[in-house]
Amino acid sequence: MATLIPEHSLPATSNGELAELAVVDLLKTLPDSFTVIRNVDLCSTTGRDRTELDVAVVTPAGGLVVIEVKAGDLERNIESGDLERFYLANHCKNVTLQLTTQARIIRQRLYGIQGNVPILHILALPTGHLVGTGAQNADVALFDQDTLAGMPNRIHLWSRTNALTPSLAGREAVTDFLLNKYTIKTDPTSVSSQLRLAGRELSDELARWVMRMESPLPVVEIQAPAGAGKTALALKLLDEAHEKGERACYLHFTRNLIETLRRKGVGQHAHFFGTWHELALEMHPDVNFHEGRNDDVWETLNTLLCEDLRAGKRQWDRVIIDDAQDFCFEWIEALTHALTPKGKLYVLTDPYALTFDDREPVVFNESTRFVTRDTSRIPQRQAEEINGLGLTTEPIVSKSPLVGDYTGMFTYDGPNQLLQETKNAVKTALESGFTEDQIAVLSWLPFEESEMIRREQIGKCRLRRPTTQFDEAGDRIFTDGEVFADTLNRFKGMQAPFVIVTEMHFTDLNEQERARLYLALTRASQRTAFVMDPKSFDILKRYINDLEN
Repeated sequence: MATLIPEHSLPATSNGELAELAVVDLLKTLPDSFTVIRNVDLCSTTGRDRTELDVAVVTPAGGLVVIEVKAGDLERNIESGDLERFYLANHCKNVTLQLTTQARIIRQRLYGIQGNVPILHILALPTGHLVGTGAQNADVALFDQDTLAGMPNRIHLWSRTNALTPSLAGREAVTDFLLNKYTIKTDPTSVSSQLRLAGRELSDELARWVMRMESPLPVVEIQAPAGAGKTALALKLLDEAHEKGERACYLHFTRNLIETLRRKGVGQHAHFFGTWHELALEMHPDVNFHEGRNDDVWETLNTLLCEDLRAGKRQWDRVIIDDAQDFCFEWIEALTHALTPKGKLYVLTDPYALTFDDREPVVFNESTRFVTRDTSRIPQRQAEEINGLGLTTEPIVSKSPLVGDYTGMFTYDGPNQLLQETKNAVKTALESGFTEDQIAVLSWLPFEESEMIRREQIGKCRLRRPTTQFDEAGDRIFTDGEVFADTLNRFKGMQAPFVIVTEMHFTDLNEQERARLYLALTRASQRTAFVMDPKSFDILKRYINDLEN
């Protein structure tokens, strides 16, 4: 039996819906290599013209059968030769014009899919006949009440003919097109704008829910996966605080994200906008600090800042902690003391991205909590991989319109092959249509241990990588380059269309490594590639096999 989308139909409430169901019931008899889709909405590339395909059939070779279904009789206009459908009050619809517009929009939209997609146009009259001379249109096959039973056989024979010259796009790409899903054949640059729009819609929805919540409790928790719009929500909360004349503080653990947002002019109205450690340094500038060289200094700063906050040396009306799973509980507890009497603490958390083994999940005795599993960033197939690997306690739900592709796997054995396979991953991205500034190369290793992100270039692509120097504003200085390069952990909170995670090595998929794997699979908005050593690859395969068994 053919695959039906949707699988089940609602009861018919009109003659038109009854006619469509009659057609679908017939098409069920096609082999299971055919896909039958009902009610496909299409618009022209300009958005000015719209049409609906009553029924579409995708053949095994990627051909497309478009079926327009009409209830009752049609008449042919003697003067124009056009097919017409008369309704009550002598209202007339020009069916020929409808079919012509439909064919134009379909071919216009299919132009973006690689290869010439064969198309068969059918007009079906399950409960009527064509009245008038000329029983066929040159470009449309007609099946009425008397001949409808032969329609599946006609489609089957036509599919066998076009199977000799199959669509280069393939069955899956044509099906994705009809379901309004993007495929990797689509230009990545044009897709990015559509994905940004989808992401904005989801983040606006999250913001509407959270900002409408009224609660006497001072703590508001938002638990959401990567790509759900947490940072966008945080920035809306900052804007609202500014409008109300409130003193606001925004904190994130990752310095890269803070610096990126600052360069865009974000957070300029906040009383404080930065990382936890920047806040500590601001309050204790006299501490002799050298980043990454003295853990004791870090601990001293953390302790001093917690003491200051508990003593009330800073007071804010609104404190927003973004990616709060990276914060120690003591830090968050200290921040609750920095609220004014009517202040609010917003704790934005991705519970699956807990990549620090010394951090414990933050639990409040009393809070208002909002939980969602929806994400707009993660392509559908990456979400399948995350759920299939069991990286989250509850399945995440991809709201991205992009189907995407499964993670590309490159394996290496030794430093020379590591470089070559990373080059191959970058080459794959470029050949797929991504530009250099749409690619991020991230190392699984810490900065001090990574060989890849200390290189000036990979192949012919120059790397924009971090240095150990800082400018006058205190922001890290990056080298000149087009392809972004840094560690996976320091890319938290950020994203790129094509993400390559290289130097992947682990000896066991413990909780921390699984969280990092989740992080790696949630950084790309379009495609992900892994470059890993054979042992890690084998561990990953065994882990998948264990889950399946």
